[in-house]
Amino acid sequence: MRGAALRRWGDRVLCQRRLSIVTEGCFMLEAQPNEKEAAMIARVAVWEPMPTDDRDWVLDAAAAVPGVHGAYHLVDPATGNGLSIAFFEDEAAAHAAHKAIEKRAEEIGWNDAPHPAPASQTIYHVVRHV
Repeated sequence: MRGAALRRWGDRVLCQRRLSIVTEGCFMLEAQPNEKEAAMIARVAVWEPMPTDDRDWVLDAAAAVPGVHGAYHLVDPATGNGLSIAFFEDEAAAHAAHKAIEKRAEEIGWNDAPHPAPASQTIYHVVRHV
């Protein structure tokens, strides 16, 4: 799509308006945002099912990063599926939180065993909030 801007975040490519994270070689491009749009972004991860293991360390690692405005893990009690939603001041804060989580995972040996990954992850620009 003409006018789309791609950016790298770790091994993922992000598009600037609806920053869709590349997974398994497919992604969506949309036009660049208007300069007046809000800078705050949200990362939404879809889990099918939501992991039941202890992931408080993820929230703790992210909370220590400046520019992180909050993170929530939500579960549908009927299906066990869930969402992980985090809010960041900007892309730099999202990237810093990602790096802090990776560092903490390494410190606690999280990567020594396989763990489920989200079915999808998408970064959105926040256009309205209270």
